[in-house]
Amino acid sequence: MFLVLVWACAHHNRDAALVEQLDSEVLALKTRNEALWTELRKCNAPDAPLPIYQELVQAFSGTEVVVSLAGLDVALDVPGPLLYDTPQEVRLSDRAALVTDLLATALRTNPDPHVTIVAHLDGTELAPALVKRFGSDWELGGFQAAQVGNALLAAGIDGDRVTVASEGSTVEPGETTRHHFTVVVGPEVAGR
Repeated sequence: MFLVLVWACAHHNRDAALVEQLDSEVLALKTRNEALWTELRKCNAPDAPLPIYQELVQAFSGTEVVVSLAGLDVALDVPGPLLYDTPQEVRLSDRAALVTDLLATALRTNPDPHVTIVAHLDGTELAPALVKRFGSDWELGGFQAAQVGNALLAAGIDGDRVTVASEGSTVEPGETTRHHFTVVVGPEVAGR
Protein backbone atom coordinates (compact mmCIF):
# COMPACT_ATOMS: atom_id res chain seq x y z
CA MET A 1 0.00 0.00 0.00
CA PHE A 2 2.87 2.32 0.84
CA LEU A 3 4.36 1.76 -2.63
CA VAL A 4 1.10 2.64 -4.25
CA LEU A 5 0.95 5.90 -2.31
CA VAL A 6 4.57 6.77 -3.18
CA TRP A 7 3.93 5.94 -6.84
CA ALA A 8 0.70 8.00 -6.85
CA CYS A 9 2.43 10.90 -5.14
CA ALA A 10 5.32 10.86 -7.67
CA HIS A 11 2.87 10.64 -10.55
CA HIS A 12 0.88 13.51 -9.11
CA ASN A 13 4.00 15.72 -8.84
CA ARG A 14 4.94 14.95 -12.48
CA ASP A 15 1.38 15.65 -13.58
CA ALA A 16 1.35 18.91 -11.59
CA ALA A 17 4.62 20.00 -13.24
CA LEU A 18 3.22 19.11 -16.65
CA VAL A 19 -0.01 21.00 -15.93
CA GLU A 20 2.00 24.00 -14.72
CA GLN A 21 4.15 23.93 -17.89
CA LEU A 22 1.07 23.64 -20.11
CA ASP A 23 -0.62 26.49 -18.23
CA SER A 24 2.36 28.77 -18.84
CA GLU A 25 2.43 27.80 -22.53
CA VAL A 26 -1.30 28.51 -22.85
CA LEU A 27 -0.78 31.92 -21.23
CA ALA A 28 2.11 32.67 -23.61
CA LEU A 29 -0.04 31.67 -26.59
CA LYS A 30 -2.92 33.83 -25.35
CA THR A 31 -0.57 36.80 -25.00
CA ARG A 32 0.85 36.22 -28.49
CA ASN A 33 -2.65 35.78 -29.91
CA GLU A 34 -3.76 39.10 -28.37
CA ALA A 35 -0.70 40.83 -29.84
CA LEU A 36 -1.46 39.39 -33.29
CA TRP A 37 -5.11 40.49 -33.07
CA THR A 38 -3.94 44.00 -32.13
CA GLU A 39 -1.68 44.07 -35.20
CA LEU A 40 -4.49 42.76 -37.39
CA ARG A 41 -6.86 45.47 -36.14
CA LYS A 42 -4.23 48.08 -37.04
CA CYS A 43 -4.03 46.65 -40.56
CA ASN A 44 -7.78 46.84 -40.98
CA ALA A 45 -8.24 50.14 -39.16
CA PRO A 46 -10.36 52.55 -41.13
CA ASP A 47 -7.66 55.21 -40.83
CA ALA A 48 -4.75 52.98 -41.89
CA PRO A 49 -3.14 53.89 -45.21
CA LEU A 50 -3.77 51.56 -48.11
CA PRO A 51 -1.04 48.95 -48.64
CA ILE A 52 -0.28 50.56 -52.01
CA TYR A 53 0.95 53.72 -50.23
CA GLN A 54 4.37 52.34 -49.26
CA GLU A 55 4.73 50.76 -52.67
CA LEU A 56 4.12 54.10 -54.41
CA VAL A 57 6.44 55.97 -52.03
CA GLN A 58 9.20 53.51 -52.87
CA ALA A 59 8.43 53.42 -56.60
CA PHE A 60 8.52 57.20 -56.98
CA SER A 61 11.39 57.95 -54.61
CA GLY A 62 14.07 59.88 -56.43
CA THR A 63 11.57 61.31 -58.94
CA GLU A 64 9.74 64.61 -59.03
CA VAL A 65 6.46 62.85 -58.16
CA VAL A 66 5.33 63.61 -54.61
CA VAL A 67 3.39 60.83 -52.87
CA SER A 68 1.33 61.74 -49.80
CA LEU A 69 -1.68 60.62 -47.80
CA ALA A 70 -4.98 62.45 -48.20
CA GLY A 71 -7.27 60.88 -45.63
CA LEU A 72 -7.69 57.26 -46.68
CA ASP A 73 -6.44 58.01 -50.18
CA VAL A 74 -2.95 58.17 -51.59
CA ALA A 75 -2.32 61.35 -53.57
CA LEU A 76 0.38 61.73 -56.20
CA ASP A 77 1.35 65.18 -57.40
CA VAL A 78 2.82 64.69 -60.87
CA PRO A 79 4.46 67.71 -62.51
CA GLY A 80 3.05 68.29 -66.00
CA PRO A 81 6.51 68.22 -67.67
CA LEU A 82 6.85 64.55 -66.64
CA LEU A 83 3.83 63.74 -68.80
CA TYR A 84 3.72 66.46 -71.48
CA ASP A 85 6.50 68.52 -73.05
CA THR A 86 4.36 71.68 -72.78
CA PRO A 87 1.09 72.48 -70.97
CA GLN A 88 -0.71 72.67 -74.32
CA GLU A 89 0.63 69.40 -75.71
CA VAL A 90 -1.85 66.71 -76.73
CA ARG A 91 0.57 63.78 -76.92
CA LEU A 92 2.22 62.17 -73.90
CA SER A 93 5.96 62.75 -73.75
CA ASP A 94 8.49 59.93 -73.82
CA ARG A 95 9.09 60.56 -70.08
CA ALA A 96 5.44 59.78 -69.34
CA ALA A 97 6.06 56.05 -69.72
CA LEU A 98 8.14 56.05 -66.52
CA VAL A 99 5.28 57.51 -64.48
CA THR A 100 2.51 55.43 -66.04
CA ASP A 101 4.54 52.20 -65.87
CA LEU A 102 5.38 52.66 -62.18
CA LEU A 103 1.77 53.50 -61.36
CA ALA A 104 0.40 50.60 -63.42
CA THR A 105 2.79 48.16 -61.74
CA ALA A 106 1.61 49.24 -58.29
CA LEU A 107 -2.03 49.03 -59.38
CA ARG A 108 -1.56 45.53 -60.82
CA THR A 109 -0.12 44.25 -57.53
CA ASN A 110 -2.94 45.95 -55.59
CA PRO A 111 -6.08 45.08 -57.55
CA ASP A 112 -8.64 46.85 -55.34
CA PRO A 113 -7.83 50.59 -55.36
CA HIS A 114 -9.46 52.95 -57.81
CA VAL A 115 -7.42 55.71 -59.49
CA THR A 116 -8.63 59.21 -60.39
CA ILE A 117 -6.44 61.36 -62.63
CA VAL A 118 -7.11 65.11 -62.49
CA ALA A 119 -5.40 67.58 -64.84
CA HIS A 120 -4.60 71.11 -63.64
CA LEU A 121 -3.56 73.53 -66.38
CA ASP A 122 -1.37 76.56 -65.81
CA GLY A 123 -3.62 79.33 -67.10
CA THR A 124 -1.68 79.94 -70.31
CA GLU A 125 -4.01 81.22 -73.02
CA LEU A 126 -4.74 78.44 -75.48
CA ALA A 127 -3.37 78.65 -79.00
CA PRO A 128 -6.09 79.29 -81.61
CA ALA A 129 -5.81 75.74 -82.99
CA LEU A 130 -6.39 74.33 -79.48
CA VAL A 131 -9.34 76.67 -78.91
CA LYS A 132 -10.83 75.39 -82.15
CA ARG A 133 -10.20 71.74 -81.22
CA PHE A 134 -11.03 71.82 -77.49
CA GLY A 135 -12.84 75.06 -76.81
CA SER A 136 -11.33 75.62 -73.37
CA ASP A 137 -8.46 74.67 -71.10
CA TRP A 138 -10.91 72.57 -69.08
CA GLU A 139 -11.55 70.34 -72.11
CA LEU A 140 -7.83 70.21 -72.98
CA GLY A 141 -7.12 69.15 -69.38
CA GLY A 142 -9.76 66.43 -69.65
CA PHE A 143 -8.14 65.21 -72.86
CA GLN A 144 -4.70 65.16 -71.23
CA ALA A 145 -6.01 63.27 -68.19
CA ALA A 146 -7.71 60.78 -70.54
CA GLN A 147 -4.40 60.20 -72.33
CA VAL A 148 -2.79 59.29 -69.00
CA GLY A 149 -5.76 57.02 -68.21
CA ASN A 150 -5.43 55.35 -71.62
CA ALA A 151 -1.77 54.64 -70.87
CA LEU A 152 -2.86 52.81 -67.71
CA LEU A 153 -5.46 50.84 -69.70
CA ALA A 154 -2.79 49.92 -72.24
CA ALA A 155 -0.67 48.68 -69.31
CA GLY A 156 -3.44 46.28 -68.30
CA ILE A 157 -5.41 48.25 -65.70
CA ASP A 158 -9.16 47.62 -65.87
CA GLY A 159 -11.07 50.66 -67.12
CA ASP A 160 -13.59 50.31 -64.27
CA ARG A 161 -10.78 51.31 -61.91
CA VAL A 162 -9.83 54.52 -63.73
CA THR A 163 -11.58 57.90 -63.68
CA VAL A 164 -10.30 61.06 -65.37
CA ALA A 165 -11.19 64.67 -64.70
CA SER A 166 -10.02 68.19 -65.35
CA GLU A 167 -9.84 71.25 -63.18
CA GLY A 168 -8.93 73.27 -66.25
CA SER A 169 -7.20 76.39 -65.04
CA THR A 170 -8.32 77.77 -61.72
CA VAL A 171 -5.93 80.70 -61.98
CA GLU A 172 -7.29 84.18 -61.49
CA PRO A 173 -6.01 86.87 -63.86
CA GLY A 174 -2.52 87.95 -62.82
CA GLU A 175 -1.84 84.76 -60.83
CA THR A 176 0.34 81.91 -61.97
CA THR A 177 0.25 78.24 -61.22
CA ARG A 178 1.92 75.19 -62.61
CA HIS A 179 0.75 72.51 -64.98
CA HIS A 180 0.39 69.32 -62.95
CA PHE A 181 -1.72 66.25 -62.40
CA THR A 182 -3.20 64.95 -59.19
CA VAL A 183 -3.53 61.18 -59.16
CA VAL A 184 -5.71 59.91 -56.30
CA VAL A 185 -5.53 56.21 -55.45
CA GLY A 186 -8.08 54.91 -53.01
CA PRO A 187 -11.21 52.90 -52.41
CA GLU A 188 -13.82 53.38 -55.11
CA VAL A 189 -16.26 56.01 -53.98
CA ALA A 190 -19.55 56.76 -55.70
CA GLY A 191 -19.33 60.03 -57.55
CA ARG A 192 -15.58 59.95 -57.88
